[in-house]
Amino acid sequence: MPSCSPLEVACGQSPRAGARRGGGTVTPRALKPPSPARAEAERQVGTAIAARDFERAARIVGDYEKKQPSPRGIGVDWQNYDARMDVRMLSVIYSVVPGILRNVRSEAIAQLRFAAAMQLLWGESKRRWLPRELSTGIHINADAAARMFVFFARNRAQLEEYLGPFAYNRLMPTAVSVVGDPRTCLSCAALTGRVFPPGSTPELPHPECTSSDGCRCLIRISR
Repeated sequence: MPSCSPLEVACGQSPRAGARRGGGTVTPRALKPPSPARAEAERQVGTAIAARDFERAARIVGDYEKKQPSPRGIGVDWQNYDARMDVRMLSVIYSVVPGILRNVRSEAIAQLRFAAAMQLLWGESKRRWLPRELSTGIHINADAAARMFVFFARNRAQLEEYLGPFAYNRLMPTAVSVVGDPRTCLSCAALTGRVFPPGSTPELPHPECTSSDGCRCLIRISR
């Protein structure tokens, strides 16, 4: 029986040619193949994610980065890597569908979650973590949809950390940082300048965002 890639383990299918962007088809850019050690680490991480063993998945990534002569991340101490935040975000990715993705085809959700989990842990977006032919059925393509899972999980984890019942900022109002460029949609632009009282921070990514890039708004403490 042929061996399966992490994507096949998690999604039950192998990648196919012809990536879709919205209603059209695009050709994914050429990707430099990972080193054998990196490929093996990715395989193990994919297997752990498929088993919902998020702590093990994060630990494998941490152990891999510790061995690198130039570990990724500015100021990241991989020798003392604390996986708790990553594990929390992985749990969110696999338990909640963000509002912006509520109309994504149900059969695509598992594949997007897997890609999002790999993006989160490895700190990068790679087309090989998604089937090459994957239509989301909405206005954003699969790459952007996977990022929305990551953004949603990160925003929720940060809210819990900085605005939770025991956090220093728990009684502080929040605001939304809006990019404000030509790709910003009207729904996101409407958040500019608004301040939200404690407990009423809006969901991000914005559920009504219509940008083809997906929502790029960020939550911040309003002082």
